[in-house]
Amino acid sequence: MKIILTPQQKQQLEEVHDSTRDGRVRDRIKAVLLASEGWNQAMISQALRIHESTIARHLIDYALSLTLLPMAKGFLYLVAIIDWYSRKVLSWRLSNTMDTSFCIEALEDALQHYGLPDIFNSD
Repeated sequence: MKIILTPQQKQQLEEVHDSTRDGRVRDRIKAVLLASEGWNQAMISQALRIHESTIARHLIDYALSLTLLPMAKGFLYLVAIIDWYSRKVLSWRLSNTMDTSFCIEALEDALQHYGLPDIFNSD
């Protein structure tokens, strides 16, 4: 999985890595940083001494975010499917009605292009 991070995102991840004592969080951050440098899952697995399937789970954790945008008359609803660790927006949709179809379309699009995550969060 290709992960693209801005220099600011890398710096933020490094700061969180240095400030946390939870080894699992540190491993996830290391996996994301190494993946952003072009390392594949096998290489990361060997370097961190963690099973390759665990690395894959560290790199695939999606979230759904639904935001209400006030307009001059009414609202727009924005849904985004986000990969938590790379912070990449995988899919998004706008709607002027609060129905589920545009949310489902965004989710199906993300799953089609990026695969099924091991963890899916929604707010």
